[in-house]
This record gives sequence, C-alpha cells and structure tokens, in this order.
Amino acid sequence: MIEFPPYEPDRSVFDPGNTDAVENVLPIAGGWGPMKSHAAVSTALGSEVRGAVSTIDSAGSSSIFCGTVDTLYKYNTGTLTFDDVSTAATTYAVPSGDFWDFHQFGDILLATNSRDGLYYFDLTSGTNFVEVTASPHAKYVTNVGEYVMLLHISGSPNRIQWSQIGSVTDWTVGTAGADFQDLPDGGEIRGVTFGEDSVHILQQRGIRVAQYIGGDYTFQFQKVNTARGLVAPNSLVTAANTFFWLDEDGFYRWSGGQAVPIGGEKVDRTFIEGFNLDLIDRVQGAADPSNKIVWWVVTNVDTTKELIGYDWQLDRWTRADLDIDFIFPAVGPAVSLEGLDNYSASIDALQYSLDSRVWLGGRPSLAGFNGSQEFGFFDGSNLAAIVETADVKLQPENNRSFVNGYRVITDASTHTGQVAVKDEHYDTLTWDNATSPVSGTGLVTARANGRLHRFRCNVPSGSSWSYIQAVMPVFRPGGRR
Repeated sequence: MIEFPPYEPDRSVFDPGNTDAVENVLPIAGGWGPMKSHAAVSTALGSEVRGAVSTIDSAGSSSIFCGTVDTLYKYNTGTLTFDDVSTAATTYAVPSGDFWDFHQFGDILLATNSRDGLYYFDLTSGTNFVEVTASPHAKYVTNVGEYVMLLHISGSPNRIQWSQIGSVTDWTVGTAGADFQDLPDGGEIRGVTFGEDSVHILQQRGIRVAQYIGGDYTFQFQKVNTARGLVAPNSLVTAANTFFWLDEDGFYRWSGGQAVPIGGEKVDRTFIEGFNLDLIDRVQGAADPSNKIVWWVVTNVDTTKELIGYDWQLDRWTRADLDIDFIFPAVGPAVSLEGLDNYSASIDALQYSLDSRVWLGGRPSLAGFNGSQEFGFFDGSNLAAIVETADVKLQPENNRSFVNGYRVITDASTHTGQVAVKDEHYDTLTWDNATSPVSGTGLVTARANGRLHRFRCNVPSGSSWSYIQAVMPVFRPGGRR
C-alpha cells in the first residue's frame, strides 16, 4: 500500500513520505478529506474589500461588517446586501496596500486606518459609524482590559497610544491613565494580537509584550524576541490561544514564548519562490475554527490567487485553488425554515445543506469575499479534489516495474485514477489518461512501465466522500524499454 502523504513540497524528491501536489483537500489523520467550496449569499460589492469582521453583542445578536477603500458596510440578512453605514459627510480613502482594522470592544465596534482615523459603531443601537475626533490616526486597534490601544500612529510608526480607562472617545494624555509609548528599536509596528491583560506587538524586526501593570505607567513593554518580525501585516492570525504569521523567510507559530517555524523544510521555499513579492502586503490570513486550520490568501507570480493552509492540530499543510480576495471567521444569524426563502425559493437550490452550521447561528465558520466581491461561507458543496503520492520505486534497487492496475483506498464512489512514470528523479513525469475504476472490482486499469511511479486520485466537485488514504498497485517486474 502506498499512502497519499503530507503536503511538503520543500522536502527531498527522494523522500517518499511527502508529496508536492494536492489541491482542495483538508488534512485528516491518515490521509485527506474534502474541502467545502465558497458559496456566495450576498450581492456583489462595487469595489474590493479591505477588511471585514464578525461581531456578537451582549444580547447575543451577530452582525457582519466590511470596508472598502471609501465605504463601511453592514450585512443585511433580510435583503442579502450590504448597507452603507459610513460616517455621515465623510469620504474615506484607505491608502494603497492598507486595510481597515476592526476590533470589538464590548458593544462597540472600532474601525481604523492610517489616513482616516478611528471610528466606532454601537452594536446595540447604532446606524452609522461615528468618528472619534480626539484620537490619533493609526493603522491598528485593540484593547487591553479597559484601555483602547492604537498602534502605528500616523507620523510615528513605532508609537503606541492608549485611551483613558473605559473610554473610546477620550484620549487626553496624562488623564485617567491615557498615555503613549515609542518603542526604541525594532522598526515600525506591523501588527498586534488580542488579549485580556497583555498583547503581543509584532514589529518589522522584533516582538514585544505589552502587559498591564497599573499605577503611574499603566503598561510595561518587554522585548521577547529580536530575531523574528512580521513581513506581511495582514498575515498575522490569532487562534488556538496563540498566533501565526509570515516573516521574511517563512511561516511561524508562537509557542512557549518562542517563534517556532511551521513551514521550514515543508512549504516555505515553494511559497516564497511562487509568490508575487510585489504584493507581500496583500497576504491575508484567518482561522477556520471548525477545521482548526489557518488559511492565508496569496497571489502567485502569474497573478492567480490561492489559499495555503496550516492545520495546527495535525501540524500539516494543504492548499486550495480558489479565487478569494478576503477571508475571516464569521458567525451568521440563526435562520428559521421560513427565513430560508430569503436565500432560495427551493430547498434543493440552497447554498448550504440544511444541516450546515451556517444556518444555526452563533457558530463561527470560515467566511470570505470571492473575486467578484460576493460574501459567503466555505460550506458549499465539496470542491474538486486532487491528491498525489510521491515518486516511488516498486522494485528494489534500479529495477523497473510494470503496473497493470491499482485500487484507490477511498470512500469516494465517483473518482478517477492516473499513474505516471519516469526512470530518474530528474526526468519529466509522463501521465496516462484519467480512468474510472472497474465496476465490481474497484480496480483502475493501467499500463505503466518505469523505475518510478506516481499515483493520482481525482474526485469531481459535488461528490460525497470523507477520506482518501492510499493506493494498492498491482504490478510485476518490468522489462527494458
């Protein structure tokens, strides 16, 4: 039996324990499982999304907000459109390469960008965002306890400033704990995590912890790492009581007070070589809480987009060939049977199955905006899936093998198999045609003679299945060509 191994394209081609080719599948113990498609449930916005967030207020009501270059929106679940909730008589202009940064502080949603400043929306009674005129302009916003904290202040990219205690609108330095701190080294601030009594601040080169201590100084700032930094601000993802990010040389996870490489000798080189470095500021990440995967949206050198994902429970990688612009975890409102009429006149035509967590409300799921700027959740039908083995020798030493068939170990009733051959690792693979298994035996017939073989399983979109594990080839010693 030859397993479909983990996706680790950086590993040696001589190592049969990895593959460099998977598409639209999720890691599971001992193999691969299906990935759901992004199914749109909104009309399209008129321009590219530059940030989005899901909120739950103190009454348990959920809402979804997003921002474009010049407008802030709130999702209307009745009309499946986005209502303009921008500040009256205000024209936003998010700078090129920048995003809106959103953060919920109690029943207040905060939104900021470096040009337009800080705004808030009352989640219980608000109809539009309101400008916080007393605050500085900043790229990032969070809170530590009862203090709202702004980071990367306009004109002072290494500055942190926080509000008066318990206030969103009061920022007079020296009053009720309000103050600021310039970080002496490490370069500009590029991101901040969430926390109750402390947060991690990621700079161009270095990581610090801001800890609430009270008294005259309010916060203590401690440098905890000088070797690592954040190269792509929107790649920073907080999940599983830690955080993940992209630095100059690859992907990292914060664990035990250390920056732990998670992509080294697995995906880092492949990612960096294939990525469009001119668009590094557009790398954007989010956590899929139901599948325990951190996903990043990346743009390749050929301008196509894809998702690259890291399963933090299994310590495994995957990728998805999807045209997605922005992703984020979102909670949809509970939908009654009558409310399904807003989504479709036919139950059979619903975007998600009736047992989907999307309809339940209160359950976070991965959501996002596709290339047409339509909002939806990643809970549609199963995507078309591809998995491949490594290049394997079926005979000892340098002997050839003739494969005349193989079975794919999967519960996908509809699938095809392909086998490729080559004589040396530096040769180009020659693939045969995709073939369905023979009814009754499950055997995929083949005629493949070579020293090295690679097997592929294709599952069409919309198929119902749960795992792909391995192939069992039928072969004999092969003759010379």
